[in-house]
Amino acid sequence: MQGIYAWVIFLAILVIGDLVSMKTKARIPMLFASLVIYLLLIWGGMPKNLADIGYIKAAGGIVIPMLILHMGTMISFKELKEQWKPVIATLAGLAGILAALFGIGQFIIGYSEAVAGAGPIAGGVIATMVTIENLTKKGLEDLSVIPAMVLGLQFLVGIPLSSIFLKKYAQSLKGNMPSGESLINDQKKNESAEVDKKKYLLSGPYETSFTILLTVAIGSSIAVYVGALSGIDRTIWALFIGMLGAYYGIYKKDVLTKANSFGMVSFIITAYILTLMNGITPQGIMSKAFVIFMVLLLGTIGIIVGAFIIAKILRYDTRLAIAVALTAEFGFPANYWISYEVSRSVAGNKKEEAYILDRVLTPMLVGGYVSVTITSIIIAGILVNTL
Repeated sequence: MQGIYAWVIFLAILVIGDLVSMKTKARIPMLFASLVIYLLLIWGGMPKNLADIGYIKAAGGIVIPMLILHMGTMISFKELKEQWKPVIATLAGLAGILAALFGIGQFIIGYSEAVAGAGPIAGGVIATMVTIENLTKKGLEDLSVIPAMVLGLQFLVGIPLSSIFLKKYAQSLKGNMPSGESLINDQKKNESAEVDKKKYLLSGPYETSFTILLTVAIGSSIAVYVGALSGIDRTIWALFIGMLGAYYGIYKKDVLTKANSFGMVSFIITAYILTLMNGITPQGIMSKAFVIFMVLLLGTIGIIVGAFIIAKILRYDTRLAIAVALTAEFGFPANYWISYEVSRSVAGNKKEEAYILDRVLTPMLVGGYVSVTITSIIIAGILVNTL
């Protein structure tokens, strides 16, 4: 099979998923629909090596730090300081997971099974890889199916739930929006202030798609190099390089869009995410069905309860707190897509969409990174080593 045929199949899956999302007004998120379609296709006999045939995996490894750097340009340090409540809500959700799995779950499914399931549901892909690697080192390969299955299936739980809570919050934002005239004036003030205060590395005739991509590629290369030296994941470095680059004028906000590359990069990464489902089989689900079900049930309840309680204490919106905390179950880039989808589905026009997106995107991104980073450390340094 030619690589272009694999791209056609992946693109068709994502287009159908996007159409489902639009028709249901984001009640069924695009990524959720696409994951289900992909699962049904591979269970029906579609080759699982399409990502290799289309070089999706190879390209994904290259563009992941580039997309995360792009994401960093969307977050200012001022906004980050203002996001302490989402950070606390996320940590409370993680605490809820641990309380549910080890306070209740270990007596139902066993301690080792609870440890095996805690990684993915609290930290996504990175924590899952750490968990499986450490389980294998300890000769517990039979437990590896649990994190693999939970990782694949938690997308199907966390994404729609987070989307529901975020949509409810977005609807409340729309109901309390400033008038159209004042909204336009506020946006113009913000835009002019940003333009007046910043001097950018690239401007005028030197700001082409290729020069922008070169700066992004250089920043991503630095993230990969420093990540290898420090042992801290490259994605964390890419995020901070994007933030610092935007602050000092090396990058403009939404840098890949300005390079006319965001769509292609998004496609490659989303297609790569679909391939994470390759290890999910009906037989595998059935063999550990009860354990997987309990991990997903207790973990999700723990997240919701933990975030709800802390939101009440902090007087923070409970809907947003729960949506942010649930990013632990899927992380980046799903938190990115959900924010855009919800903003698009709730808004009546582009100005409303931008207003809502500005208020949901940063807490969703911050929540995803807090959960993934902290949980990876917990799993690698504490939980798995207790087995």
